[in-house]
Amino acid sequence: MPFTAFVAAGVVLAQETGDFSTSPWPFIALFGAGFGIGVLGHLYGSKVLVGFGILIVFIATLVLPLAINLSN
Repeated sequence: MPFTAFVAAGVVLAQETGDFSTSPWPFIALFGAGFGIGVLGHLYGSKVLVGFGILIVFIATLVLPLAINLSN
């Protein structure tokens, strides 16, 4: 369920505007959030948080750009 929410949010936030291509800022923000969650997971020793952070980084760098590219 969270996976589809991330894809839907990425498609909505990264819409093309004018002559510009897809904005990179939603992907950068999501990547930063995933990185931060992963760091907190390492600090607290939580494998679940580390895994969730890695999943968010993966979604931000591969899944969302691919989904947006395929939807256009």
